[in-house]
Amino acid sequence: MNKMFLLFVLIITATGCGEKKEPDAVSQEPAPEGSKLVLLAYEDTEFKDALILKMKELLEKDEIVVRIGKHNSAGLAVSNPSVFDAIFISNSGVNSQVRPWITAWIEDHKAYKDVILLHTSQNSAWSVNALVDTVTSASDINSVEKLAAEYTDKLKAIYSKNP
Repeated sequence: MNKMFLLFVLIITATGCGEKKEPDAVSQEPAPEGSKLVLLAYEDTEFKDALILKMKELLEKDEIVVRIGKHNSAGLAVSNPSVFDAIFISNSGVNSQVRPWITAWIEDHKAYKDVILLHTSQNSAWSVNALVDTVTSASDINSVEKLAAEYTDKLKAIYSKNP
């Protein structure tokens, strides 16, 4: 029994299970001259994967440069939001609350609040208290097309204000 436990501990230690993995850094290289640059950041779920891919497709049809990043409890790996003309962050509203690492990131970068659109997927309370513009939805895979179009239009309104 003790040998099995020791083997289990060794496997967990060797694979790094239980450690917070930093999200991959998002390229913050500026867009080519005259182009708009949009960040789409999200938690890795089936619904959000589909939503972000559809939004990317719609934005790129308009020749917008899109950078995609994922976030997790270790944070959002974007240190210089000033390069983006619009930022979309999608998170899961656990107990109708924005993820604490997203709240902290927004607080740390509140100077850019006018270019951030925060999406929270949840299933009960539909209002979110945040420093930035917010939208909410259920995580309904059947609504991806409609929501992607709606949120893309909101991002266009944001980056259109900044010539």
